[in-house]
Amino acid sequence: MRDWRAVLSAEEQQLIGVARLLPAAPRFASRGPLAPSLGVGQATRVLAAPAERGVGYVVLGDRALARALVDAVVDIGADGTWT
Repeated sequence: MRDWRAVLSAEEQQLIGVARLLPAAPRFASRGPLAPSLGVGQATRVLAAPAERGVGYVVLGDRALARALVDAVVDIGADGTWT
């Protein structure tokens, strides 16, 4: 069995992760940071595909992408407060 983490680049792994959402068509999904490996422009285009198919998602820990793409941003402070 291959260790795909060693074979595929971080960018390729992110693209495959998002591509797997499309045929599954879940109502909701969560993603870790995409912009560090894909860049904000490509990450925005990649995440548009699930959104166009009605998949809602939460992008965790990706401020650059969040500001460019999402409907709302929740900032959670170390003390548990949020805005």
